[in-house]
Amino acid sequence: VYLSTRTGAHVLSRVGPNGLPLDYALLRRYLTILIDLLPANFLGWVLESVIIDPKFNSNLYAVKPKFHVLSK
Repeated sequence: VYLSTRTGAHVLSRVGPNGLPLDYALLRRYLTILIDLLPANFLGWVLESVIIDPKFNSNLYAVKPKFHVLSK
């Protein structure tokens, strides 16, 4: 598999907590309400630090993005 990008990429796993699909685990009514209430900078930080970064080391594969998750 080749990954070619100019600005980096956020790589997500399809498997979320407890083996559930990630979109199924994150798209809940209470989470969508929190997404509407919390600022985008905080949500981006949570996504990067809790969901994306622990599972995939983007520095190892040289695809560290130049932007945050919700900034583009």
